[in-house]
Amino acid sequence: MEILHQIEQKNKKQRGGRFVLSPQDVYNNLIENKEEDSIGRSIKEALEWVCEHGCILETNCTYKGRFMPITYLREPYMRVTTFRQINLQQHVLSRTELEKCESKVREAILIAPVAAHLIWINEMQQIKDGIYSGPKDEASFDKTGDHGVIVVGFGQSTRNDELVKYWIVRNSHGKRWGNKGYGKINLAPTHGRLLVQSVWIVRGLEKM
Repeated sequence: MEILHQIEQKNKKQRGGRFVLSPQDVYNNLIENKEEDSIGRSIKEALEWVCEHGCILETNCTYKGRFMPITYLREPYMRVTTFRQINLQQHVLSRTELEKCESKVREAILIAPVAAHLIWINEMQQIKDGIYSGPKDEASFDKTGDHGVIVVGFGQSTRNDELVKYWIVRNSHGKRWGNKGYGKINLAPTHGRLLVQSVWIVRGLEKM
């Protein structure tokens, strides 16, 4: 899960410790039936659960990629104490406010990658090396889904004599997606919507 990678990297930079947390354990506890398995859970729900229950190490519950009954003893290792959401889409009509939010996200990324809510459009499956700026047809937004990614960086490039700023995201679709699992997503709105709509920043950690 996106938030576990964020916890691992934040702890590594701030405390110097290195460990791998178990996404399977969080998955096992958040998903209760087949319907929920197909829909998944939001980043906020996952963060709230980790705040209350903590995370265990990967060695105690290895990843299976599907719901598994809990037959192991949970020994929480690390938990989130505080987190913050930055809703970028909320400020899409105010360039000044949006730039302030983007600046806060960039500051957070310099400490550790952040989990983000991405609008997923079917054509995103074809993202390769270039900067994805959204669909040409606004109707493409009629068939979208919510997708969690990790924003690991940011950058800018000149395209057709125009400066284009982008987020660098890591997807969960494996190394065949994008450039070895990473893609560039334009910061600018498309048909009035941002592709990366909000981010979740882990602020406080506590060893259990």
